[in-house]
Amino acid sequence: MNQLTVWSGLTTIGCNIMTLHDQESRLIMDFGMANDQLEGRNYHSKIAGLIAEDKLPGIPYLYNEEDLEDSNLAANTSTPFSQEAVFISHLHLDHMQGLKYLPDRYQVYMTEASYQLYQNLIAIGDEFPIAAQVIPVPYNQSLSIGKYMVKFIPTDHDIPGSSAIYISHDHTHVLYSGDFRFTGFTSDRMENLIKEKLPIDILLCEGTAFSFDEEVGEGDNGDRLQSEHELLVKTQALFSQRDQAIVINPYPRNLDRLMALNEMSLRVKRPIAWDKNFAYLLHEFTQDPVYSWDPAADSYSQVVEFNQRNHYAYQIAYQDIDQLDHIGPGLYLHMNGEPLGDFDPRYQTFLDQIASHGYDLVNMGVSGHANKEDLVYFASEMQADITIPWHSFHPKRLASALEQLGLTTFVPEIGAVYDIEAPLD
Repeated sequence: MNQLTVWSGLTTIGCNIMTLHDQESRLIMDFGMANDQLEGRNYHSKIAGLIAEDKLPGIPYLYNEEDLEDSNLAANTSTPFSQEAVFISHLHLDHMQGLKYLPDRYQVYMTEASYQLYQNLIAIGDEFPIAAQVIPVPYNQSLSIGKYMVKFIPTDHDIPGSSAIYISHDHTHVLYSGDFRFTGFTSDRMENLIKEKLPIDILLCEGTAFSFDEEVGEGDNGDRLQSEHELLVKTQALFSQRDQAIVINPYPRNLDRLMALNEMSLRVKRPIAWDKNFAYLLHEFTQDPVYSWDPAADSYSQVVEFNQRNHYAYQIAYQDIDQLDHIGPGLYLHMNGEPLGDFDPRYQTFLDQIASHGYDLVNMGVSGHANKEDLVYFASEMQADITIPWHSFHPKRLASALEQLGLTTFVPEIGAVYDIEAPLD
């Protein structure tokens, strides 16, 4: 017996959670949330409230009994599994934010690069230690959980440590793609994965791009750049102009982009002045000089005075946007930082603030997800017996595109248990 259940992520961008189990062991793949804010009141516990509001999945045998109020789940806290483990494909919140709610008996596995980033995010207060044990694993090193063999395979995404997860159990093989693209600094990883020609019975493939009618990605406003290289080239051209201040607002977990921008800025002799948290992360990942505009930064930083605004560029996070008073006017390069797009209620306020400070907004986002063409290419090249599309508002759109190529697809029901050693239906 080898059974699969999808608990969330079928008709959303993110929050993918699925389990594989046999009589003895259970694996949980990703454990993310969109947010962990409760909308109701008077729940038995925070976990009970999150389950009631469908922000945490009601997985049997997972939570501690004292955290539950639902009689069905509360009666199923004594696990029948002798071995259980959680595997995290990457450290975006929609794939790992629920880890803080796991009981301490769990072991959580992630790649070594993810582990390094996780520890540094804890150091700057952007993440917090969890009760469960977190264990780093090298890429492509197999580990066993009962009869399951699991390994992390490197992929191209917009965060260090991103991976697909390959699971073997007797004669069945499952590949969970994680989030991926072909347009980042490590796009060769995707071709390498394809070239491995892994035997795959079931491929769980992200389908973010099929969420939208147009070829745009999550948080885009219609003028997205196509690759990290294109972003770097365009930014360098703007940095070479010295007649106005430049502010950038990137996503802190995209370390490859941060390091590339920092190196470029040093090369064109217009260093970026980073805030203390970004500077801390960069110091952990690069040997290049790192400048900071925060006078309270640690001793490693070189303090940059605001009156040198025509020489320096600045990284300023949304929460520090009032700092624009000291350096404007100029260009504001919005690089997937918060607020990401107009789905965020803060976005219009953000636009108004940028304008009030005398800044011209330049959208410089690059999607962390494959476009529709690349999704279809990847899924068809993996040659899985069955492909399950998820991580999309419209997974059936990806399914339809694959079926037109003769591939077999399947869209499961949330919470249903499927025997993957038999035909799925």
